[in-house]
Amino acid sequence: YTVLVFVSLDDLISTYCTLFKLNTSDCALARGYWQNGRVGEVKGDYLIIYTGPNWQNRPEHARRKVLFHEQTHQAQYTISNHFTTWSWPRWIAEGGAEYIANKMNHAYGFADMNMVERADIASLVMPLPTLASLEDTATFFSFPNNNAWALSALGARVLEEVTNESPIALWEENLVSSWEEGFHRKYRLTKEEFYSIFDTIKQAQFH
Repeated sequence: YTVLVFVSLDDLISTYCTLFKLNTSDCALARGYWQNGRVGEVKGDYLIIYTGPNWQNRPEHARRKVLFHEQTHQAQYTISNHFTTWSWPRWIAEGGAEYIANKMNHAYGFADMNMVERADIASLVMPLPTLASLEDTATFFSFPNNNAWALSALGARVLEEVTNESPIALWEENLVSSWEEGFHRKYRLTKEEFYSIFDTIKQAQFH
């Protein structure tokens, strides 16, 4: 894949809109996303980083986490052989990328994973969403604060601990009719069975 790094927002948007053939309306939306906090994105065969104010204000380990997170998305995309027939559940897509990024930061000595997870848990605001409610992209991004991201990362960690399979292993299952079928085949659990296990762990963690 190709890595594109931008310092200027105008340069980013000009390249972004041309590269992905966006119309005027979509181009304006893209500018808003990048201007209001986005610092990294994987889109097709491109990994895009914007080193504007939101990047500069982050500590080194947080910048590294962005890179590891987006590289995990690129791995998901590559492992699945660019499979796009059905939608991936947002909690495992984003939670898996967050969890793997935390592990990589820890492995390379940029941040202690346990401290990061404790901080994420401390940032959660009650009432907590369920993983089922975090399957849909629109719903995922509607939750306040860090709730969706932190809870999804915790879900990905629990998934790996319970099944002994990486949360990005689901992307290997690209010859099935639905993500639920792929989930069951890869993890030997239905999503409902896993959600029940996770809810039990979540209740023990937060009560």
